[in-house]
Amino acid sequence: MPEKTKRSRRRRKSSRYLPLLWLITGALLALVLVFSGNIAIDTSGKIASQETSQNKPSPSQKPPSSQQKTSPKTTKEVVIYLAKQLEKGVRLVPHPIPIEDGEGILQATLQALLKAREYDDLNLIPPDTKIKRLWIKDGYAHIDVSEEFSYNAYGLQGYKLQIYQIVLTACQFPNIKGVYFYLEGKPLRYLGGEGFPIPQPVLPPKEPFEIPY
Repeated sequence: MPEKTKRSRRRRKSSRYLPLLWLITGALLALVLVFSGNIAIDTSGKIASQETSQNKPSPSQKPPSSQQKTSPKTTKEVVIYLAKQLEKGVRLVPHPIPIEDGEGILQATLQALLKAREYDDLNLIPPDTKIKRLWIKDGYAHIDVSEEFSYNAYGLQGYKLQIYQIVLTACQFPNIKGVYFYLEGKPLRYLGGEGFPIPQPVLPPKEPFEIPY
C-alpha cells in the first residue's frame, strides 16, 4: 500500500507539471520556426506566414503611382499667311504663332490658319471651311477641303488669295514643294462661278504674293 500511495503522488506531481512542459515545448517550437524563416510574428503577437508578412508594404514604401510620367509637350513657332491691305493692293504677310511640335504639325498649322479671324489682317479663306483629308506624297501636300472652300465673296482676287494663303503656309516646311487641292474628294480644277483655274500642283510664288487694285 505505501508503494501504491507513492506512485499516485508521483503521477499527481507529473500531471501538475504537464501543462507547463507543453507550454515550454510550444514556445521552443515557435522560436525554431521564426528563426528558420517559415513564419513571422506580427505586433499583436499572432503568428502569420512569412509570405503574408512580406507582401505587406512597409510604412516607408509608397504605393506605385497609377499615372505614368509623360514627357512635356514642346511647341514650335510657325507662320500663317493673311492678307494685309495696302494703299494700292493686297499682300500676303506671315503671322508667327506657336504650334505643338510633332508629326501632325502641318495639319495643326493649317487648322490654325482656317480659324484665324482675330487679326487685323484679312483671312480670305471662306468661314467654316474644313480639311477633310491631308497627306504628303513625293514632297507635295495633298489637301482635300470641304464644299465651303468654293464660295468667296471677294471674287477672283479672293479665290487667288485663299489658294496662296494655304500654299505659302504649307510650303514653309522644307519637305513641302507645292500643294494639290481637292474639293470633297475630287481634284479641284476651278473655283467659283467665274471659273478661277487651279493648276495642279500649286507652287509657292518666288516673290511676296501681292495683288494690285
